[in-house]
Amino acid sequence: MRFEYSTSVTNDINSPLRPLMPLVIASFVTSSREVALVDSGSDVNVLPYRLGRKLGLVWENHAPAKKLGGVVNVEETRLIRLGVKIGDLPIAELVFAWANSDRVPLVLSMTDFFLKFNVCFFRSQSYFEVLPKSGM
Repeated sequence: MRFEYSTSVTNDINSPLRPLMPLVIASFVTSSREVALVDSGSDVNVLPYRLGRKLGLVWENHAPAKKLGGVVNVEETRLIRLGVKIGDLPIAELVFAWANSDRVPLVLSMTDFFLKFNVCFFRSQSYFEVLPKSGM
């Protein structure tokens, strides 16, 4: 599937173009249409606190995980498994670090989005492609 680089989800024309991708993210309780940042520089998938609550997750019911470093530097996270549906591609179960903060975006990263999908960036042409991993 091919996606155009776009500005932030708020469509602020002053925002730089980013690899943002629409998807459906689902827990055992409910699902939600969202836009995620596809980030080859991030080590873990990240779920903002408000989205976890929207999906019916309960913070206290999940085991603590390591803190998120980098720019966001979130002290508390929980490990969560969620289903992700991207267009007509097969549903993938991904592990997320559910952050105790809304300062973080929904991020798809090296672990484990890039292990389950092939992603090719064509920044000079303002698009990227997401393909299922062979054998999926």
